[in-house]
Amino acid sequence: TLTGTSASMADGRPTQLVDPVAYDHYLQGRYAWHRRTEEGLSAAVRHFRLAVERAPDYARAWTGLGDAYAVLGFYDYLPPSDAFPMAREAARRALALAPDDADAEATLGYAALYYDWNIPLAEAHFRRSIELRPEFSKAHQWYGNLLTAAGRFDEAEAAMRRATQLDPLSLIASAALGWTRYFAGRYDEALQQLALT
Repeated sequence: TLTGTSASMADGRPTQLVDPVAYDHYLQGRYAWHRRTEEGLSAAVRHFRLAVERAPDYARAWTGLGDAYAVLGFYDYLPPSDAFPMAREAARRALALAPDDADAEATLGYAALYYDWNIPLAEAHFRRSIELRPEFSKAHQWYGNLLTAAGRFDEAEAAMRRATQLDPLSLIASAALGWTRYFAGRYDEALQQLALT
């Protein structure tokens, strides 16, 4: 009898048989995470925690938990000194379970960028994430954030464009492209891009 559900067929990564209740919590967590509100991110934490309690070996749920804490810290919905270490710990748990987890590598890069301001370490994590999964929109977008912060605007534009091509419905990737153009001093283009979000 089937006691789990295949949790990752659409993106081409190896599938993992996962408890259906844990998988449902994972999906609800990702839905809430994409809202990017304090309420949504807090709901994401709750769902991802329920997922890992139900299925402690579910690497993607650990990565989701890391992402939720990372963005809570970035937006100061939680103190960064609390949020980012929890994000890093969850991502490391994911990598212990799935050493080639591109999501977890991106989360570690995000923490290295926005908490440690360690550009070389963050760049290494983002590059590893993209190497593992070249079609991963979030990794390209977060790498574009790093390139923007480093003033490497041509590279940042290319990374952000790639992110929006890979996920045309991602409002956050579209907004990040506008942000890159703003910091590059291309204000009219930035306004045009941000009007799309």
